[in-house]
Amino acid sequence: MKVHTFGIECKSCERQWRLELPLTGNIVEVFAAVCDCSAIIVGNFNTKKLRQSKKYQLSIKSEAISLDERYLTNGHFSILDPEQTKLNQLNLLVLE
Repeated sequence: MKVHTFGIECKSCERQWRLELPLTGNIVEVFAAVCDCSAIIVGNFNTKKLRQSKKYQLSIKSEAISLDERYLTNGHFSILDPEQTKLNQLNLLVLE
């Protein structure tokens, strides 16, 4: 099974995490986790947008939607720019 790895930052405690989202083949993959500070992390990943774009560039245009429209968050976390963050050095936040 393919896995999509990306980084997030909890807005409550500012801790950065690595998420590993299994890709099931759905156009929209849903993920959920709980940060160590008890913040609930819930979001969507739009795989169709990833397939359409070969350049992986992320930046946030609002509190909930990434500029490239790949991620939707519940507002408790931000998506990290992969070029600024070394994902392998971040601790893994286990998905529920």
